[in-house]
Amino acid sequence: MSFNPTPQIWIAGEYVPTSASGDPTHIALDGLEIEWGSHERFTDIVPAILKLRILDPTGEWIAEKVLPGTDIKIAYLWSTGNGSTNRYMFRGMITSSDITPRNWRKEASEDHGYFVNIVATDRIGQLGNTFLNFSASTTATSTLAYRANKINEATGNTFAAIVTPEQPVNGMLKEVYTNSAALTVLDDLYRGLGRRPEYDPNTNRIESKQWGGITYRRFAGFFLDSASGKYKLGLPRHPQVEYLGVGLDPLYTLPAEYVESEGALTRSLDSSITQVSVKYPSENIEGDLYAHESVRIPNYKGIGNRTWNAETKMLSFPYRMLADLTREAVDNLWRWRLEDVSWNTKRTGGFDTEASMHMWLQPCSNEQRVFLQGSAHNHLADYMPVYSLLGSTITYANDSWNFALKLAPYGYELIRCDPLTFDRWGTGTTDNPTFGELHETTRLSDMKFTDSTIMETI
Repeated sequence: MSFNPTPQIWIAGEYVPTSASGDPTHIALDGLEIEWGSHERFTDIVPAILKLRILDPTGEWIAEKVLPGTDIKIAYLWSTGNGSTNRYMFRGMITSSDITPRNWRKEASEDHGYFVNIVATDRIGQLGNTFLNFSASTTATSTLAYRANKINEATGNTFAAIVTPEQPVNGMLKEVYTNSAALTVLDDLYRGLGRRPEYDPNTNRIESKQWGGITYRRFAGFFLDSASGKYKLGLPRHPQVEYLGVGLDPLYTLPAEYVESEGALTRSLDSSITQVSVKYPSENIEGDLYAHESVRIPNYKGIGNRTWNAETKMLSFPYRMLADLTREAVDNLWRWRLEDVSWNTKRTGGFDTEASMHMWLQPCSNEQRVFLQGSAHNHLADYMPVYSLLGSTITYANDSWNFALKLAPYGYELIRCDPLTFDRWGTGTTDNPTFGELHETTRLSDMKFTDSTIMETI
């Protein structure tokens, strides 16, 4: 069974038809687009941006409306076998609109109507236009939860919840907020604690997510695909934590044959960091303090001094942020980046599973990694086709979904990999499928990244 969901749209609570069935007054046209996320892990908050186009055949619908500032929601609808259900993938506010007449000239009483182009930002983006005035002058009012409540109050409790990281022992800098953008205050709550805020439009919550980028220590393995009855390759659910088990999750696997890309790999001096510096406050010492850490990457002696400067408002607590940034510089930034990667559900006839559909259509990173199975670059000595999915541009057009992926290198240590080889395949030391039991998407070059034994089915 494959899943082929279709979009649904509401503007100011009014459903916008997506077809001409029933002779509607206006129709949402092909080409709905949601851009979310970033190519980088440690960036400022990036709101999701929605673009869509509506046909108003007579001009009557748009004539009575002022769209900027209006609420807009997008969901995707799919069949469950016992009916259908939907799930929100965007909630936000229209920020701009323009109208273009279908024909500039008008003859007699003839109406040609308009094309209406809409741009919207999601609810986390709306915080940039929300301003706060309050004092965090005591221990109780300097907590993360107190400030998160102030943010939600300023928005009229727009969010179902704002989930904050665990309160740091030393607390945050006590300060007075005067006409401070709520988006900046929100960023301060997470930065420095190894977390970042991420808006989930389905739950309407701002979640506390990890920056990610923990070194990859568990590699690919086989699992039995229930749909085909063949063995596919997948990544462990928890690659960095051995004791959580070796269960595989096929949601992470994307066969390279489904991908549209020129396959260009890039490395840049701009991404080569040799030192991390974090500025932080203290209640006991006047002025700002700094913590530093040196970074050693290939050719670091020839790069010169390239410092990554950051700042936290956590009192006397720069070390989590320092460690995270250092690990990012050591494991990820200098590695190969894969450019211009996209895939379309026409290549697969839809989504294989309902879980996979949700992973790709939700504009949240969900700490996901993508394993590009069968990559042409697998022969490179220091390369593993595993990336963090930090964003994408989701487009619905021609009855299919397209994803232009924003991928970031994911740290790995190939020296820890125990690759499966032909001489070990059937020796009795492994329990691997026969060649006839392998799924057609499996490539021999992927064996370089597999553990020596079969992993449990999920």
